[in-house]
Amino acid sequence: MALAELLQLLTLPFWIHYFQNGRTWDLGSVTCASVGLGFVTNLYAKQGFLCLIALERYIGVVHIMRYRSWNTLLRAAQISVGAWVLVSLLCTLGYIILRNDTIHKNSTLCYEGYPTGNNYSIFKLSTVWLSFIAPSLLMVFFYSSILLKLRKVESIPPEEKKRLFVLTIFTVVTFVLIMGPYHVLSFYKHLMEIIMANDQGELCRLEASILLYIQITLGLTTLGNIINPLVYVLLSKGATVELTNTFKCLPDCYCIGGRGEGLS
Repeated sequence: MALAELLQLLTLPFWIHYFQNGRTWDLGSVTCASVGLGFVTNLYAKQGFLCLIALERYIGVVHIMRYRSWNTLLRAAQISVGAWVLVSLLCTLGYIILRNDTIHKNSTLCYEGYPTGNNYSIFKLSTVWLSFIAPSLLMVFFYSSILLKLRKVESIPPEEKKRLFVLTIFTVVTFVLIMGPYHVLSFYKHLMEIIMANDQGELCRLEASILLYIQITLGLTTLGNIINPLVYVLLSKGATVELTNTFKCLPDCYCIGGRGEGLS
């Protein structure tokens, strides 16, 4: 997942240049395809890996007897490669359909089409179940099962249970809030493109009215690259103790400095 987040972040300078240039791509079609596929592929790969992490935790807590035989380095490598291949194939297929199906082709646009044709809209509506709805439902199931299992374990201290509960809820909520708005708007956009296919004037007005919101929600999806690692670090037991000790030390350090007893 870290690789997916890093690769997605590396594409951001290209998109900044693209939008600052008035949505005019001047870096060549090959670069456009590479940057577009890189961003989208890593976006969906990240969602897939978040779901796989939830699955691993689910097996490790709820089915602990199977965890040792299931959680091997070879198995992890096979699943990771399989996830990358599946996501890459779907995103490449989507790019090919988008490129061939856009009604009003414009060479200055990159990985966009306004409006897109029915084939691409059908493709997006079909894959939203795999790309967002299914991972969301699975994550809710996995983490709910984990919390129910941990609730019955008496050997875990109440403070540790509370920390795990907060981490679990925050993981699911941030996934839905960060990824959800874009997928909902995208679903609505492509659904309306199919319904209003025979009324291009009204369809163009709809595209114009939601374009800014789609761009904002798409940009919002990159926040997970910052929020997820930060939350995992801050809510880890070791980091919490270190931060607590640091903040406890600050008043003492300030007082020492104020009395002139610090290093000079």
